[in-house]
Amino acid sequence: MRNILLTLVALFSIFFLSTSFKTISDNYFKIGDKVWNLQSVELANESYDTKSKFELDLISGTNKLSDAETFIYLSLTSSTTYNLSNGIYEISNTSLSERDPYKFNGSVFINNKEVQIIGGTFSVEGLKNSIFVNMNFKLANGDVLTGSYTGAFSSLNRSKSYE
Repeated sequence: MRNILLTLVALFSIFFLSTSFKTISDNYFKIGDKVWNLQSVELANESYDTKSKFELDLISGTNKLSDAETFIYLSLTSSTTYNLSNGIYEISNTSLSERDPYKFNGSVFINNKEVQIIGGTFSVEGLKNSIFVNMNFKLANGDVLTGSYTGAFSSLNRSKSYE
């Protein structure tokens, strides 16, 4: 009888622990207790003249930004106009034309509802065919977003030259 009771307690404990802790993939972002998996990343070079401008979109629920309802949008300046520089990027409230390299602003969209990013940093390291992003943001509603993405990305060239 005692062995049966111990077995039941062990099975209950295993069941409880397995359902209580949600497994987080390597590609995710988290706000409070809620976790979203990230399926893809789009990196667009939108630089013009000598001004660096890149858009980095981390996408949940689909592989295409145009179909996404939940995603992280980051508008950033790099140290060059031709590729996204590896490094740590900090939030900036200045306009794009006045923004220094390694600065960004952005928003989080959850089910198409926008919340501005008002603080924090993210780091990025890109290789030829993959990218690593690590994020820690303070949101306008007081929440904190953390997350990371490692993997392939889509690269888009929307840069403009006025020569």
